[in-house]
Amino acid sequence: DRISSNRVFSTFVYPNVFASFLLFLIPLSFFYTISKEKLPIKITSGIVLILALWNMFLTGSSGGLYILLMILQIMLLFLLFDTKKLKVILPIIILLEIGFVFGCYRAEKLPKMSSFADRVQYWNSAAAVFKEHPLLGVGAENYKYHYTKHKLPETMEAKHPHSILFAALAETGVVGTFFLFAFLVITAVNLFKKARVSPEAAGISFSFLAFLLHNFIDFNFINPSVALLFFITGGLAVADRGKRDIVSRLSLTKYRNFLIILILILTGIGYIRYSFSLKALYKSNRERDINNRRYDIERAEKLYPQNFEIYEKKGDAFNFLFKIKKEASYQRQAEVLYQQAVSLNPFYTASYRKLALLYEDLGDYEAAEKMYLNFLKLYPNKKQYNIEAAVFYKKRGDEANFNYYYEKSKNLFPVTTEEQKITQDYEKWIESQR
Repeated sequence: DRISSNRVFSTFVYPNVFASFLLFLIPLSFFYTISKEKLPIKITSGIVLILALWNMFLTGSSGGLYILLMILQIMLLFLLFDTKKLKVILPIIILLEIGFVFGCYRAEKLPKMSSFADRVQYWNSAAAVFKEHPLLGVGAENYKYHYTKHKLPETMEAKHPHSILFAALAETGVVGTFFLFAFLVITAVNLFKKARVSPEAAGISFSFLAFLLHNFIDFNFINPSVALLFFITGGLAVADRGKRDIVSRLSLTKYRNFLIILILILTGIGYIRYSFSLKALYKSNRERDINNRRYDIERAEKLYPQNFEIYEKKGDAFNFLFKIKKEASYQRQAEVLYQQAVSLNPFYTASYRKLALLYEDLGDYEAAEKMYLNFLKLYPNKKQYNIEAAVFYKKRGDEANFNYYYEKSKNLFPVTTEEQKITQDYEKWIESQR
């Protein structure tokens, strides 16, 4: 879909991520272009600036373009006024503009942006997750498993809340958010203290600001190829803080460096194992031969056995073998593996669903009903899940529960073409039973 789209994304995953990279590049190239540097540097910077601006337009990123307009006017004010006047004028202008845009939007003078409306819902869901886990959050990359509980019927499925602030609150709680934003604020303050020293300093300062602002309305920070820009600028912010007495601080620096290196090694080993495990797991998805698929899954398990997806995939493999060979032992092995996946991640709805279908196939309707209720509790507003529950109760002759879930499903919306096809097939079956 992205390749056939008119939006450019370069080597990045999404056009919006490419836009965030361009937002970092534009201020730096702009200040070099208007500087007193040598002519070849100015010409090169000017060419880069023009190409970056043109590519920003081609990304089709509304958020990126809005942030670009905001950062360009801040840069203009920076060039026109000294620091003291800028501190007074800038907040007034920004507040007036925000009020003007908000007023026009409320008065329907501006076009409605469905993507922005979706993001507001993601942020609301993230806030709800944060309220349930305020101190430490739900853990990195776990928002997507808790989001389903708070997802509204009209919103799309999402892996991230599309905001560095709401992602930090939901996944790391107050503690993680405090330390992350302490780092970001300290970096910004140190950069802008030196912003008027040179074009390079000004460019890096505004590049960091543009990148940070864009991350408030998008999810670029989860992509390592651009997230490292935060830490590069953080290093630059503290790189020129005056000469230190290296000799007197040698022992302290040595122990600090040792601790940092040790932490990096320990976390790095775990991350490398996890990455190779995921690679093997994804490779198994492309294998048509069941034995090759099982080999890749076993390899993934040896590399990182804590990943719940491994046991779900192993369960799928045994379930597939049962359908071919009709040996009950395969079905029982699939049950154990799905249960293991649930024990490692009790918020993952797909494993509950597979257990529900398996128990229903085994004739254990009480256990199947329990699994249906479990994944509906975790994802109450998914159309497919509600209509599957309705079909389950219809087959059991429970008209009250059938009517409840079937009527509820009518007010929900499929979020993928696959879900739409599945729900249409179920609806046809229900109509055939009348």
